[in-house]
Amino acid sequence: MTLEAFGAPPDSVLCVRVTAEAARRFLVARHALAPARSLNGGPDAVLEVFRRLGSVQFDPLAIAGRNHDLVLHARVADYDPAWCDLLYERREIFEAYNKGLSLVPTADLPYFRIPWDVERRRLEGTTFDEHSPLVEELLERIRTTGPMSSTDVEPRAAIAWYWRPTNQVRAILEALAQAGILGLARREGNRRVYDLVERLFPASLLDRRPTEHEQLTHKVLSRYRAHGMLSQAGSGEVWLGTGTTP
Repeated sequence: MTLEAFGAPPDSVLCVRVTAEAARRFLVARHALAPARSLNGGPDAVLEVFRRLGSVQFDPLAIAGRNHDLVLHARVADYDPAWCDLLYERREIFEAYNKGLSLVPTADLPYFRIPWDVERRRLEGTTFDEHSPLVEELLERIRTTGPMSSTDVEPRAAIAWYWRPTNQVRAILEALAQAGILGLARREGNRRVYDLVERLFPASLLDRRPTEHEQLTHKVLSRYRAHGMLSQAGSGEVWLGTGTTP
């Protein structure tokens, strides 16, 4: 499939034969890796990386460092992980699924609505109905007392949840976030603290409703831009999650 199939203008797809050496030089420059750590400007330079790459895979587990910190450290001069955390706190980046869990510029939020809408339709006929008293209790507590994590509420009985039985409170908070009703206000270590999305993001952004076609087109084109150079067919991961929704 070509990008024209997603409505992109024909001149947005350019196939050029280049040497392997030229491709290598182009890609390291396109990904701000030549020279290393050449972007200056503190948090603004970090945000520039997100704009250039579209998204950066996020993993809160730190083995040799958190994945996004390693990506940013290779590109931003004197990188400090606190800069990325600051952008998160200022809502200039947020967590979304883009092939995998990623950090994405908040300006792109309207183009990541499909997963929220799909999950909300699915959960409203299943999990939200089955656990409606707890759904209402948690939402009311957040409305009245502010951001909350699963440890702020007395644990309830475990329920079947993805890979293993999980505390009902944690599962319902996760479900409300998957449906776009709640969002992440912050992380405290690996603990997620939730708040209502309307308190996290401006109404002008939440009210924007690109069509499904526009959202999928944006996702595919952003992945092409992030790679910098691909064959016309791309790679398998470029197309992941870009099919029509049920």
